[in-house]
Amino acid sequence: ALARRMIDETPPGLHLLIAHPASDTPELRALVPHWEARVANREALLSVSLRDTIRLSGVRLISYRDVRRAAPLAHRR
Repeated sequence: ALARRMIDETPPGLHLLIAHPASDTPELRALVPHWEARVANREALLSVSLRDTIRLSGVRLISYRDVRRAAPLAHRR
């Protein structure tokens, strides 16, 4: 529901989504105070419903390589 709302409310343009997906392990629970959010990120990113929402929304997923190709040369180091 949150992901669908984010997609529906995001204006056209280039946007970066940052997630910290992780599997639920004893190590994660011991090291990360909010491990539940990371596990939820992983479940959401792997869900068929999110994949369908993205596909139906017209959002185009791209890589950093695509961003670099599209960036003006003046902004490159």
